Amino acid sequence: AALMGIGLASLIEPTVLALLASFNRKISPIQNENSNVTDDGGATNLPGERKLSPGFRSLRAFGGAAGCAAMIWMTVLTFWGSSIWQNEGTVFAQFSRYDPTSVIAGLNYSAALTTEHKNKEAEKQLDKLLSLIFRSDKWRTKESAVLALSSDPSIYERIREVQGNSIDPEKWLADVFAQIGFARLTLDRLEEGKLAFDTGYKVERYNHNINLGLAQLAYNDGHYSKAVSYLKIAATTRVGHTELYVLLSKTLMQMGKWKEAQTAVKTWTELQGWNGKAYIQLAATQSRQGNYEEARKTLEYALKSSICDSTEVNARLADLHGRASDPL
Repeated sequence: AALMGIGLASLIEPTVLALLASFNRKISPIQNENSNVTDDGGATNLPGERKLSPGFRSLRAFGGAAGCAAMIWMTVLTFWGSSIWQNEGTVFAQFSRYDPTSVIAGLNYSAALTTEHKNKEAEKQLDKLLSLIFRSDKWRTKESAVLALSSDPSIYERIREVQGNSIDPEKWLADVFAQIGFARLTLDRLEEGKLAFDTGYKVERYNHNINLGLAQLAYNDGHYSKAVSYLKIAATTRVGHTELYVLLSKTLMQMGKWKEAQTAVKTWTELQGWNGKAYIQLAATQSRQGNYEEARKTLEYALKSSICDSTEVNARLADLHGRASDPL
C-alpha cells in the first residue's frame, strides 16, 4: 500500500503541475528575449523563460501538498492494514463477518481458530457452519442428520459447490464432524463430542479423523481392543500421522502387547526423530521384553540426538530393570 501511495503521488503531482503550467502560459506572457529587466527595473526571469504568476505559484504549492497528502494517507492505510490483517484468524474473521453465509469462509475461520487453540470459538464457528450446510439443526442428532442426508441431495450439492469434485462430499462432511468433535473433547464436553464422532462415522465410516477420535474415546473409557480396531482403520486411510502412532503405542502398552507397541513406537521415532519422549517409550518396550542392552542404546541415543529431559533419561539409564521399563 505504501508503494502504491508513492506511485500514486508521483503520478498526481506531475499531472497537476502540467495542468498548472498550461494555465500559467495563458496568463503570463513571454518576456522580451533581449531583456532581463522588468518594467519597474527589478530582476526578472532569464530570456525566454516564462514568468510565474502568483496564482501559479500558489497552485503549484497546492499540487505538491496534494501529492504529499496522498503519500501520508497511503502510509496510514498501510499501518492500519498491518494491524488488522495480522494473522489467518484475523483475516478469516473479517471474511466471515462480511459474508456470514459463506461456507468456505466459515470453514477457514474455524480451522484458523483451532490452530490458535481457541477451541471454544472454533466450536461455535463449526456449529454455525454445520447449520449453514444443512440449512437446519438436523445435524445435531445422529438419526436426524442421517435422514436429512438421505432425503435432501442439496446438502451434498452445497458441499460440491465449495469443494468441487476433488474431495468426496462425505469425507469433507465427516471431517467437519471430526473437527467439532475434537473441539468438544478439548472443552470436556465428552458426550457431545462422542455424538459428533458417531454422526461422522455414519457419514463415512472409514474417515481417518473420525476413527482417530473414536479411538481416543475408547482409550479414555479403557476399551483398548476397541481403540486398536479404530486405529487400524485410521492407519489404512492416512500414512504418517504421528498422533495415531502415539495413541496406538500407548494403547498396546496398556494391553501388555509390548512387541506390537515397540513396532508402533519405532514408527513414531521415524516420524519425529527429534522427540525424546518417543525414545523413552521405545526403551520402555525394549526393557519390558528383557532387551536391556537395546534399551540402554536407545536412551543414550536420546541424550545425544533428541530434545529430551536429560534428568529423566539419566535416571532411566541408571535403572534399566526398573524405571526404564515404565512407560510415560
